[in-house]
Amino acid sequence: MESAFNKRLGNRLKLARISSYMSRALVAGSLAVSEEAVRTWEIGLHSPNPEQLANMGHLYGVPVGYFFGEIISDLDRARDTTGSP
Repeated sequence: MESAFNKRLGNRLKLARISSYMSRALVAGSLAVSEEAVRTWEIGLHSPNPEQLANMGHLYGVPVGYFFGEIISDLDRARDTTGSP
């Protein structure tokens, strides 16, 4: 199911892959998943499991937190405007 969270996560996954000059096929082979699985993660239809995220972080040379950077920034902004902790 596509959600705002999955969509933003997918954008970060795609950006990391492209910045690493990797094809979906290469990533899929490295993670032992289908190319279609990588595509669905990147467009936000599904999200990878924690182990897959950790493996992608290693593959792309980024910490797992990178994939959530934009999402965390949005949460921080929302807290600032609502006054929630």
